[in-house]
Amino acid sequence: MLASRVFLFALLVAAAFTACTANPAATPTTPATIVPITSYGMVAGQWQGLVSGISTRRADESDSVQVTIGGDGGYKFATYRTIGAFEGSGTFALRDGKLVTEHEGRPTTLTFYERDGRRWLKGDGVMRNGVPITVDLRPAR
Repeated sequence: MLASRVFLFALLVAAAFTACTANPAATPTTPATIVPITSYGMVAGQWQGLVSGISTRRADESDSVQVTIGGDGGYKFATYRTIGAFEGSGTFALRDGKLVTEHEGRPTTLTFYERDGRRWLKGDGVMRNGVPITVDLRPAR
């Protein structure tokens, strides 16, 4: 019992020391800026990232996805999972500064962000079974 109290006390002291020596003046992160998409050319190219919600796995797990967006708004995607690939294509529309596509009346919307010279697309939609999906894409390297 005494040993566990000593251990807990030592752990608390170590945590307090770490908090006191942390650099509070570290460079703050610049807030992300939503950039309105005014042409498909702004986001044309290959993107890769993670999509969550399409899997029957735990909610905190994601699948890898690659998306190619054309200068005309056409897109192709491929999701890679342990059971195989799921591929598709379609066309985005520009609506309110975002990319929007619909399948069977269910919209998927992608929003374009920038911060410190980095760009990414974040999106959300709904699967046929009503399950929400999210996607986080970065330019492919």
